[in-house]
Amino acid sequence: IHGDFLNSTTGGNDVFRVYASGSVTGSLYGDTGNDTFTVDLGGDVTTIDGGDNTATGDRVNLGAGAQVNIGTGITLGSINISNIEGVDSTNGSLYARDGFNTTWNIIGADTGSASDSGASLSFSGFSNLYGSNGNDVFNVSADGSISGLIRAGSGTNSLNVALTPTRQGGQVYYIGGTGTDTVAISGASNTVVYTPAINVGGVTYERLAYTGTNP
Repeated sequence: IHGDFLNSTTGGNDVFRVYASGSVTGSLYGDTGNDTFTVDLGGDVTTIDGGDNTATGDRVNLGAGAQVNIGTGITLGSINISNIEGVDSTNGSLYARDGFNTTWNIIGADTGSASDSGASLSFSGFSNLYGSNGNDVFNVSADGSISGLIRAGSGTNSLNVALTPTRQGGQVYYIGGTGTDTVAISGASNTVVYTPAINVGGVTYERLAYTGTNP
């Protein structure tokens, strides 16, 4: 199914939705507009192709708990997704791909972007981020936060938290990988307290906590 089959010269902004009981055995193509694809939990489609738009307009809205692998094509269960610039979920998990260095920019609650040398993807509603065997850089800035956890892979990884006058608190659970990992907090002029071991939900973490009124 092509979104622009009625007017192939201008390329409209198309909206596709596959409901929980819906099934498309073929493909959905967005073509040239800013297109939105929604796949409800239980819905099924073979292929989603956002089309020729290379800006940030083509997005896929997925059901809760979606697990997505970053790459030139996104695989979600049996659905093959390509030419998409953004993906949305609730309590989803996002995985970097092996063999690439990935930069993660977290700028809102479970919201941000991830990019490597071959792919870039904006995301919202992803509470768990997973690095790969490459080098992962996780930047938390603005009002960024992750409600689940950040798990680094086996490369040389870093977590960078930038504080501002309007950002004085927040919480990020970070699990370092098997490589060399660093954690940096910038903008802090008061107190950063290190706690070697705290237990959260049966998992032991190290904690860096910032206290103060202005960085």
